Amino acid sequence: MKTRHSGPKLTATMGQRLSEHARRVFDEIDLRRDVSSVATAEQLRSFLRARKLPAYDAVLELEETASGFKFWPGTALGVQSAIQAMEAGGERLSADRLERVDGRVALPILYCGDLSYWMDERGRLHFVDLCPPVSTYDSFLQFVEHHAFVAERREVGQTRTKEGWHCVHTSSRVGPELSARLEAPSFEPATGERLRLWWRDPLVIEEQLFGQFGEWTRAYTPSASDAAAALIAMHEVAPGMVSWSGPDAARHRGRAQLFHRIDGTSEGGQAEIYEVWERAGACWIVRAGQP
Repeated sequence: MKTRHSGPKLTATMGQRLSEHARRVFDEIDLRRDVSSVATAEQLRSFLRARKLPAYDAVLELEETASGFKFWPGTALGVQSAIQAMEAGGERLSADRLERVDGRVALPILYCGDLSYWMDERGRLHFVDLCPPVSTYDSFLQFVEHHAFVAERREVGQTRTKEGWHCVHTSSRVGPELSARLEAPSFEPATGERLRLWWRDPLVIEEQLFGQFGEWTRAYTPSASDAAAALIAMHEVAPGMVSWSGPDAARHRGRAQLFHRIDGTSEGGQAEIYEVWERAGACWIVRAGQP
């Protein structure tokens, strides 16, 4: 069972800085602050000074407005709580034990053992998972806006859709071409240098450059017809490099008509053939060879 905190909502602390979409999603999932994990800007400044660590303006702002919220399951966001978790059972952290970006110390904002997020002096976010820092977000606000879409799939989507979400994937960056074909406009609040996002509700297109982990473009939607359109469009711009995961629709094949066959690749790298079936204007995807 999820723990629901009684502190203020994220929409109360970040207010009009959030897009209408983010406010709606975070209100719907009732994301509230764990006040036991919160430090004021002055408390954090003193905490960092005691460790001879820098107190960047962006870090202080994050701690004031968003510490104590669990964007990542089970772990509250916050610089002070992240450093305390890293110090558990050991000595105080010093600058030589922290990650560096462009030669300057970065500070952890979320720490889950080997996996963590760090903020640099300019307010950019970097992902660490047994690897050097990988730049992921231009700002904390972009992180929040993107995670509104993640939360919508993970939490809101479970109650709104009977069958779940589809994901169409290719290991290349083709966001502009795909969004043009699917008539999805750019969603600027979640768009930056490393991550670009397009949105035509309920279709979401994400294009990401993720350091040594590679690059990709993904389309997410609970709509079978939108997923079929995304699969066909992605195959047009990245032939043979597409994969699909989503609700099994083979049982609906019935008296439907085969509309399209696509050579693709499974997430494990194996060749797959996807079929798009159509009936009365509605489309859905099945894997070739399913009963």
